[in-house]
Amino acid sequence: MERDISQKKMERDKESEPINIVADAVVVIMIEKLRKLKSAKELCPLLKSQLDDVIPKLKRIYDFLKDESKKDSHPEWTDRLLRALYQAEDHIDIFFRPIGKWEQVTITLVPDVLATLRKGLLWRRMRLFVRQVDGALADQHLYLKGAAPDSRPTIPNERAHQYYDRWRRVNADQENTAENTSIFRGALDRVINDRLLTDAHKGLYCSAVVGEEGSGKTYLAWRIYNRPEIKKHFPCRAWVHVSDDRALKDIRYLVLKQISDQLKKNSEYMDNQVLKNREHMEDKEVTQALQKELYDKRYLIVLDDYDDTHSWYQFIRFLPDSKKSRVLVTTRSWQMASVVDYDYPPIELNNLELGDTVQLFKEKARSLEINLQDEDIKEKIFPASGGLPLKIVLLGGLLMNLSRGTKNWHDVIKRVQSLTDILTLSYNYLPPEEKPCFLYLTLFPKAMPIPVRRIVRLWLGEELLMGECDDRLHVNPEVWGEKYLEDLILSNMVEVVSWNPDGTPRTCRVVTPLYDTFRRQAVDLGLLHIHDQKPKDSGPTQAESDRFKRRQSSIHWLAEYSNIKSFGWSDPYNVKRMRSFTSFYARKGILTSDIDKFLRAVTLHNSHRLLRVLDLEGVYKPYLPGVIGRLVLLKYLGLRSTVLDSLPNSVGDLPQLETLDIKNTNIVLPVSLWKSKSLRHLYLNGFPVDPSILKRCTSSGFLPDLRTLTGLYVSSIDDDLVNGLMKSLRGLTKLGIISQWSYKLGNNIARWVPMLTNLQSLKLGMIEKDKEKTKTEKEKDKESKTKTEKEKGSPPPSLPSLPELRSLFDLYLLGRLQNVEANQLPSCLKVLTLSKSEFSDDPMHNLGQLQQLRTLRLLSNSYTGEKMSCSKDAFPSLRVLKLWNLTKLKKLILEQGCMPKLKELEIRKCPELRFEGIDSLEHLESLKELILTKMHHEFFTDSEKILKHCQVIEVEPEEHHDKGKDALVSTKQPVVEWQPEEHHDKGKDASVSTKQPMAEEDGQDEEPINARAVPSEDHPSAPFPFV
Repeated sequence: MERDISQKKMERDKESEPINIVADAVVVIMIEKLRKLKSAKELCPLLKSQLDDVIPKLKRIYDFLKDESKKDSHPEWTDRLLRALYQAEDHIDIFFRPIGKWEQVTITLVPDVLATLRKGLLWRRMRLFVRQVDGALADQHLYLKGAAPDSRPTIPNERAHQYYDRWRRVNADQENTAENTSIFRGALDRVINDRLLTDAHKGLYCSAVVGEEGSGKTYLAWRIYNRPEIKKHFPCRAWVHVSDDRALKDIRYLVLKQISDQLKKNSEYMDNQVLKNREHMEDKEVTQALQKELYDKRYLIVLDDYDDTHSWYQFIRFLPDSKKSRVLVTTRSWQMASVVDYDYPPIELNNLELGDTVQLFKEKARSLEINLQDEDIKEKIFPASGGLPLKIVLLGGLLMNLSRGTKNWHDVIKRVQSLTDILTLSYNYLPPEEKPCFLYLTLFPKAMPIPVRRIVRLWLGEELLMGECDDRLHVNPEVWGEKYLEDLILSNMVEVVSWNPDGTPRTCRVVTPLYDTFRRQAVDLGLLHIHDQKPKDSGPTQAESDRFKRRQSSIHWLAEYSNIKSFGWSDPYNVKRMRSFTSFYARKGILTSDIDKFLRAVTLHNSHRLLRVLDLEGVYKPYLPGVIGRLVLLKYLGLRSTVLDSLPNSVGDLPQLETLDIKNTNIVLPVSLWKSKSLRHLYLNGFPVDPSILKRCTSSGFLPDLRTLTGLYVSSIDDDLVNGLMKSLRGLTKLGIISQWSYKLGNNIARWVPMLTNLQSLKLGMIEKDKEKTKTEKEKDKESKTKTEKEKGSPPPSLPSLPELRSLFDLYLLGRLQNVEANQLPSCLKVLTLSKSEFSDDPMHNLGQLQQLRTLRLLSNSYTGEKMSCSKDAFPSLRVLKLWNLTKLKKLILEQGCMPKLKELEIRKCPELRFEGIDSLEHLESLKELILTKMHHEFFTDSEKILKHCQVIEVEPEEHHDKGKDALVSTKQPVVEWQPEEHHDKGKDASVSTKQPMAEEDGQDEEPINARAVPSEDHPSAPFPFV
C-alpha cells in the first residue's frame, strides 16, 4: 500500500478542526479566586453576600461550558464572558496587592480610610461582575435549580499525611509496558536487529518507522533509544522531536548540543568554548561544528515525527559516514519513509488486533473502579478505538475519570467517532480543578520532560492548587499538586518520562496530540502566549491582535522561546497585567539586560504589578533590576542554573514569596530573606551561611512555613543554633545540610533531626575541615591547628536515631559515621545513599533488614572492609544496587534468595573485586543490567560468559575519575558547594566550584538515577507516547 498515512487517517476519521473546549478552565480559576476573596478576614458582609450569590451561578456556567455539544456554539457570548472573568480577576488581584514601601511615601490618607476606599471600590466592581454573570446566564436561558452549596475536592483523612499513598496508583512497579504486545515486540526486534545493530551496513545507514498519528512510533523509538544494548553500541546519541515549524538549523543545533554534552561527560570534548545560542550561530557554523563532533564516532540520531523530505536531504548530506552510525526517523508520511529507508521497506506500525487491544487496554486502564469484562472491551472499546494504540490508552484514562462520577460510560463511548472526539472527552471529564493545571503544562516546549518538582511548585505559585481535607484537616497544597499530577498520569494525558529511585515520577510531559490540540486552544483563549517569533517578525500576527483587542484581556501565562527584544508591540498583548513569565531562551554565551527591560515594563504602573511567577531556570545570567521588589504578589522566583552572582536585596522584602530556587548560582542570600513569613521552598547553592545570621533569625521563629531547605552550608552548628532550628523548622519535609565534621556536631544534629517528624528526604553531609579550605580559612589554620588535631583523633559521630521519622523515604549521609544499626533507620526507607562513611563492619546485614528499600548506593569509601555478605532473605524490595569506589572490597557473597527483585547492579572503580569474587551472581534471576565502570576488562568478559539472562554493559574509563573528583570537595576551590543530587552519578559524590555549570538537564534536579548518559532512566519511557 503506497498511500500516505495522513491521507488514510483523514479518509477514515474525517476529523474537523478542534473546537474551543477549554473556556471552562477560566471559570474554574475564577471560582477559586472568589473563594479566596470570600475567606479574607477584612471583607465586609455585603461583599461576602455578593460572593455567595455569584459562585453558584459560575458553577452553572461551568456545567454549560462542559457540555461538549454546546462548545463554541456561541463565540461572541464566550468572548463577553471571558472578558468579564479576566477583568474581575484583575480587580481581585489588585485588591490583594499589598501597598509597597515606595507607594506609602506618596499616600497621605489615614490607612483605615484607604482600606475602606479599597473595599468600596472592589464592592462596586464585583457588583458589576455579578450583573455580567446574570446577563450571561440569561442569554443562554440558564437557571439555578437547587444549586448545591459551594465545596472543594477533598482528600480522605487516612491519606492526608501519608506520602506514599499519594503515589500508590502511579509508580515504577506498576508500569507494565506495551512492548509485550506482539506488534511492538516484533517491530522492536526488527528495528534493533535488522536496522541498527546489523553488520550489513558498515557506514551510515538510515531507517524509518512509519504509522499514523497514535500508532506508537514515538513509543517504539523511545524504547529502542533507551535499550542497554543501544546505549552500549552507540556512544553518541541524540533525540530530536521535529515540530512542523522547526528549521533545519534548529534540528542540527539540538543534535549538536546533545552530542557535545555527552562527549563532555565522557571527557572526550576538549573544547571549552561555550556553545552559543542557535540565534547567534550561522547555519554553516552549526553544520561544521556537528561534522567535527561526529567525525570518526559511532552515533545514533533519532528524528521523531519528521515529514519534510526537502530538509531531510539537506540534513543527511552533511553527516559523517563512519563506524556503522545510524539515523532512525519516525514519520506519518509514506513518501518520507521511502526516501529515508530506500534499501528496504520501512517498518510499518499497523493498528492492533483484538487480542492486543484487550491486553493494552487492561494495562493502561489503571485504577478503574468499574467492572469491565473482556466482552465489554471487545464489543465497545475495540470498535471505538479501531485498534489505534493512542485511542486505546486514552479511552482507558477516560473510563477511569467516568468511573469516579455518575456518567454512564456506555453513553460516552457511543459518541466516539474520531481521535479528536477522544481528545475532547479526555479533557472534558477531568475533575474541574485539574483542568487549569493540565493547560498550564502546555506552556513548556513540546516533548520537553518537566521535573515534577518544578510542576508542583509552579502550580503552587499560580494558585492552581485548590482543595482541603475531610473535617478540615490541614493538608499542604503540595499534596494536592501531586494528587492532580497523579490523576493526569492515570488519565493517560500526561506521560512519565523518568522515575525517581523510590519509584515515583521524576519527569513528565503532555502527550503530543493533546499538547498540539490544547496549547492552541489555551492560546486562542488568551490564557497563555508563546513568544517564538522568527527573526524578521516584530510582533503579533493580525489574528492575535484582533483576538486580544476583541476580548480586551491580559496575557496570563507568557513563555519566552525566543528573545523578547522590543516592547513596542506589547499593547495588544497587555503584558502589564501578566501573571506568569517563564523563559526557555537560555541566552547562553551572551550577557543581556533584556529581562531588566521586560520587568521594568511589567512594573511600570502601580496597578500592573500582578506577576506571581518569574521562572528563569537555565537562562544565562539574566539581569534582575531592583524593581523586582515591586512585584509584591510574586510567589515563585526560579533562578536555578542561571549562574547569577547576585540578587537584588529587595527580593528579601517580597511579602508573598513561597518558592526561591538559586541552586547552581553564585548568589549570597539576602539576610532579610531569612525572616520571611511566607517562604515554603528554599533551594540554596551550598554557599556558606553565617551561623550568627541564622541564630538571630531563628530566635524570632524564622520561616515558619518552610517545607523544603536544601543546599544549606553552615560552618558550625552549636547548641544555641540547634535550639533555634528546633523552634523554627519543625515543618520541614525535605532537608539538605552540610557542615564541618566533628564529634560534637554529630551529637547536635542527632538531637535536631529526630524532631523533624514530617521529614521525607534528608541529605546530611559532614566534611573534614582540611578538605574544604578557602583562602581566608587558610589564614585561620594556624590558630585552629591544635583543635583540628584533637578532632581528628576523636571517634566519628553516631548516626542520628531516625526510627520515629515515619515519612522518611530518602536518606543521603556523607561523612564518617559509626557503624549503622538496623534499628537506627526508619522502616519506611526506600532510598539510601552512603558516602565517605568509612564503615569497618559489613553494613549489608543490618541494611538488608529494611523491607521497603528500593535503591542502595554505597559510594566512595562508605565501606573499608574486604568482604560483604547478603543473607538469604536480605533486601526483599531492592531494585538498584550501586557499589562505587570501594577500594578494598575483594569479595561479595550473595546467598540464594537475597535481592529477589534486583534489576540493576552497578560496580564502579572497585579495583580489588573480580568476577570470581562474587558468589551466586548468576542466581539473581531478576537482574536486567550489570554496569561495569572502570573495572578490569576480565570482569566484563567473565560476566558476559556466565550471565546469559542480563545485559552486561562496560563503560569506558573516564579521565575525571582519576582526578580525585569522587571526593566531596577540592582544596583548589575557595568555596564549598554540595550538589550530590546532580553530580554523584557522574563520578562525584558532590562538587565544589565557584564556576557553576551553565544549565542542568531537565529531570536531573533531584535524586540521581544512574551513571549512564542522559536522557536515560531506570525505567525508560512513559506509559506511552503513542504518537
